[in-house]
Amino acid sequence: MTVDIASLVSDNLNIWTTAVERKSGVGRGGRKGIKAYGIDSLRTLILDLAAAGKLVPGERVELQRLGPQVDLVMGQAPPGNQCNTDGLGTVFVKTGEFGERFPAVREWTTKPLKFAKSGDVLICVVGATIGKLNLAIDCAIGRSVAAIRPKKNLRTEFLYYSLMPFTLRLRRDSRGSAQGVIGKAELDSVPIRIPPLAEQQRIVAKVDELMALCDALEAESAAAMAAHQTLVEALLATLTASTDAADLATNWARLEAYFDTLFTTEASVDALKRTFLDLAVRGKLVEQNAGDEPAKTAFNRIIALKKKLISEKKIRKDKPPSVIDELDLPFPVPVGWIWCRIGEVALSTEYGTSRKAFSGQDGIAILAMGNIQNGTVNLESDKVIPRDSDEFPELLLRNGDILYNRTNSYELVGKTGIFRHQAPDYSFASYLIRIRLDERSLEPEFLNIAMNTPYFRQTQVVPRITKQTGQANVSGGAMRNMLVPFPPIAEQQRIVVKVNELMALCDELKVRLAEAGVTQKQLADITVERAAA
Repeated sequence: MTVDIASLVSDNLNIWTTAVERKSGVGRGGRKGIKAYGIDSLRTLILDLAAAGKLVPGERVELQRLGPQVDLVMGQAPPGNQCNTDGLGTVFVKTGEFGERFPAVREWTTKPLKFAKSGDVLICVVGATIGKLNLAIDCAIGRSVAAIRPKKNLRTEFLYYSLMPFTLRLRRDSRGSAQGVIGKAELDSVPIRIPPLAEQQRIVAKVDELMALCDALEAESAAAMAAHQTLVEALLATLTASTDAADLATNWARLEAYFDTLFTTEASVDALKRTFLDLAVRGKLVEQNAGDEPAKTAFNRIIALKKKLISEKKIRKDKPPSVIDELDLPFPVPVGWIWCRIGEVALSTEYGTSRKAFSGQDGIAILAMGNIQNGTVNLESDKVIPRDSDEFPELLLRNGDILYNRTNSYELVGKTGIFRHQAPDYSFASYLIRIRLDERSLEPEFLNIAMNTPYFRQTQVVPRITKQTGQANVSGGAMRNMLVPFPPIAEQQRIVVKVNELMALCDELKVRLAEAGVTQKQLADITVERAAA
C-alpha cells in the first residue's frame, strides 16, 4: 500500500482544523497552531513510510539487520594537545559540530585516530544528542560519534532517511533519562529494509520533495503567525484610540465579529489583556459619572492625612516628588481625573528587610521578588526571620499593601503585586518596596492595575532603569516620581470590577485554547498512526 503524502499534508490539516473547531469552539485562526504541530508530525510520518516501503510503489522487501550491510567505525578522541582551531591537520568532528544535515568545520587534529569519509552517515552515540544524524564529510571522529559506511547495495541518502525513524524514537525515549550510549551491538541489530538501488533513489527523491513541501508550509505558517499577531495588535490599537466608553463600545462591536479569528493564540489573548488594562487607566472602560466625588478632593484628603501622620511621627517625611510638567503627561485623562506622582498619593514607601533569612517555620515569613506574579503576591515562602526582630512591626505587611520589585532582570524589574492576607505573618525582602495607601481615597487594586499597564512600563519604568551588578534596578526614589492617573474613588472601584471580569474571561479563553491544543496533538497523533499502519 502506498500513501500520497502530498495530499495528506493538505487534507489532514483541514481535517484537524475542522475537528478542533467542532470540539473546542476555536475558530479559523486556530489553524496556525494545528499547522505547527501537524508539520512536525507529518515529517515523522514521511520518514516512517519511507523506511517501511510505503512511500513509493516498489518490491516487497523483508527487514534485515543493519550490521551486514554496512561497516561501522566507532570514533576515538585524539589527545587534547593535538587538537587546534587553526586549520592544522585533519578536520575533527564531535557531537558539538553536528549541524542540520552536515557537520560544521570548527576544529582540526594533527593526530587523527578514527576516520569518517564522504558517503558515510554519522550518528551521535553518547550524551544528550544521542541518535542525531548527519551526512559525513572527510574527517576524524571523536568517541561520541560513529560512522556508518554503506556497502555497494545501499545508497547513503537512503540509509540516512531509513535510520531517521529509529533515531527519532531513540531520542524521544531517552529524554529525561540518564545519559545514554549506543554501542556497536545496538547499531548492528537496527532493522532496515533494503530495496533495489533504483527504488532507493525514488524514495530519496520523494522524501526530498515532501520535506520541501513541509518546509514551505512551515514558512507559510510562521509568516501567517507574524501577520496574525500584527493584525491583532493593529486592531486592538483602534480600541485604545477610542475617544470614550461609547466609542469603545462601537469599536469593540466591529472587532467582536472577528473574535474567533483574532484571538486564537496565547500571544493574542495576552495582547487583549494588555489592551484592557490600558483602556482602564485611560478612562475608556467604564462610563464616567458626574456625581462622583472629584479625584482632586480625594487627593487633598491623602495630602492632609499624610501631614497628620508625619506630625504624629507615624510615617517619615520623604523628599517631595518633582513638580508635574504637563509636557510629561503620557495622555489626557477624563474630566474629574488628575495626574499625580506615586510619592504624592502613597502614605508611605518602605524598603524591605536586608537581614539574612533562614529556612524554617518559627518566625515571620519573608516574601521575595519571585513571589510577585501576574499582579498578585504568592504567599509561598520557606524563609523566615525571628519574630523579635527590631524591624517589626514596622515591616509587617497589611492587607492591601502593594509590593514593588525594584531589582530583577530587565524584563521583570518594576513589576508589582497586591498582598492579600489578614494575619501579620509576613514581611518582605530588600529587593522589594512596600507601597501603603489610604484605601478610602485610592483603591490599591486600581494603582496595581495602573502600574502593570503597557503605558506605565514604557513611559515610567523603562526610562528609569539602571544596571547594577548585572541586574536591572529602579530605585524607590525613581518609583515615587512615576506618574499615574487618578480617577474618582467610585470610578476606581467600577474599573477594578470591570478589569477583574475581563481578565477572568481572557483566562477562560486561554484554558479553551490549551484544551484545543491538546485536542490538536491527539488528532495529529491518531492520523499519523493510522496512515503509517
